Amino acid sequence: MRNKNIDPESGSATLQTAAIILFCALVGAASLSFIGTAARSIARGKGKASDSSARSDILAAIDQALAALDADVSPTSDAPSDPAYAHKALGACDILIKDISSKINPNWIRKGMLEETALSRVLKPGKTAADLQQYREDSGLSLDPSFYAGFFSDKDTQDFLSPYSYPNINSSDEFALRRMARDAGLNETEAQAFHGIVKAQVASPTIYDDAKLAQALGNRFSALQRVLSAQGQWNVNFLPEPILKALLSYPPWKIPAHAEKYQLLVNTRSVAPIDDDGLRRVLGLPAGHSIYGYLGVRTWFWGIEASKDGVKGRAIFARSLPLDPTASGKQARLVSLVWSRL
Repeated sequence: MRNKNIDPESGSATLQTAAIILFCALVGAASLSFIGTAARSIARGKGKASDSSARSDILAAIDQALAALDADVSPTSDAPSDPAYAHKALGACDILIKDISSKINPNWIRKGMLEETALSRVLKPGKTAADLQQYREDSGLSLDPSFYAGFFSDKDTQDFLSPYSYPNINSSDEFALRRMARDAGLNETEAQAFHGIVKAQVASPTIYDDAKLAQALGNRFSALQRVLSAQGQWNVNFLPEPILKALLSYPPWKIPAHAEKYQLLVNTRSVAPIDDDGLRRVLGLPAGHSIYGYLGVRTWFWGIEASKDGVKGRAIFARSLPLDPTASGKQARLVSLVWSRL
């Protein structure tokens, strides 16, 4: 299916709030192949003929990058060693493929994870996790990094933060999830009812899996299964080392030998992809442990940048929910496409 929602001449196709962007599947987000309509839009667009030619080549390169991701020989996990990430050029374009969801999302991070681990250092002096939680409740959610500029330094924003990840029943802040529900159009009664589902998970001694999440949402909130995840939010194969180390040392979990397990994960992923079995083998924790709400082996959002002749296109793709483990490829949907000049 070709994309009918994005006009490559319009600059940014990014929606402006996290709630809306994460509900893109509900309102008809574009599927993986979008080059046909996009190329026709370029042909009708304004600007230099050379720019139009460059943009057409860039779109073709992005399609090739998606095909390379889908050609992954280990589809149950994603890792930097997958062949797609080795591409530095496709066609006539320079290319860069990145996991952009395996970082702290300021929209969703739970207060305790910031308060009780070394991750607290990403906050500016004088700011607390409680301040961030209240700010989200008062001001909403956003994909714009400047929205959270009062809480995080520029360097930490670049190294450890990303606004691209699905809300997660097992790891997202309960009040942020309630705010998401309101922003998505639920009335107050519905938002409070949904919040009750989230609170039940928070009180649960184990995480929800996909089946339990579907049961909890029921028919009333069944559409949320397309935007609310129950699987590991961060990919252990891409997660920055300071975040991985802090996660394993989270005091309430009391993970035995957490420092040794951290080092083993870092050493293992440097030579081979870690899959679900490998992750559980290293951690030695039961399948329902809370850490698996945070730590998994799949990437949920990709950034693909392609450039030619001073023109750059940056596309964001999301793996579709609910995940179909029997489907081939990444089940990717286009979230945004932004053009710029180098």
